[in-house]
Amino acid sequence: MARMRVFIVLALAIAAGGTFAFGTYRYMQSVPARAAEVSELRAELGAQLAEISPAQAKVLVLKHGFDFSFEEIAGAEGMPVGTAKCHAHRGRNGLRERLSA
Repeated sequence: MARMRVFIVLALAIAAGGTFAFGTYRYMQSVPARAAEVSELRAELGAQLAEISPAQAKVLVLKHGFDFSFEEIAGAEGMPVGTAKCHAHRGRNGLRERLSA
């Protein structure tokens, strides 16, 4: 379960071009052996994000890719904080189901 969470956070950060705990997307792209892996991961994540609702995907990218708070997401998207949290929860569950299948 924890491994899947790390994968989702890492994949979302890569897809968004944001930073993550193990380095940056640009660094990963500069390592030739990793560039193909990152590209494949980004394509897979893009396909999986397309399978969940657009609102869920947007909240997940803002939350995990750009490290926005739920309050910032709610303000930017014009939704209550609880709705942003709900979209994140349901989106993560949807990705988890798809990625572990």
